[in-house]
Amino acid sequence: MHAAAWKTERGKSRYKIQINEIVGKRLFNRLYKEYSTDDWEVVGDGYGKKEGEYILLVARQFNSDDEWLEWARHTDLDLIEQTGSGKPKPIKLGKNYNPRKVK
Repeated sequence: MHAAAWKTERGKSRYKIQINEIVGKRLFNRLYKEYSTDDWEVVGDGYGKKEGEYILLVARQFNSDDEWLEWARHTDLDLIEQTGSGKPKPIKLGKNYNPRKVK
């Protein structure tokens, strides 16, 4: 399961996240319920390329880009942020984020 995120509007901190390759209906339902809150909005869902895989599309308005970055670094998703043209940004997020240890 991996996810891609992008900013929807310039000057605002509204982001959409597409979670791909969700295997099984139970996991899909759990994620759907998890993102069906006051903070998040489920804006779409569908089927993946392979049988038994699902896609979930969610959106959220953050107070600032720093708040977004803080959330994105600590999520348990395999997350990649994309630019407006669809190219991945070189920022480590989600499971790929490894904070430096301060001595």
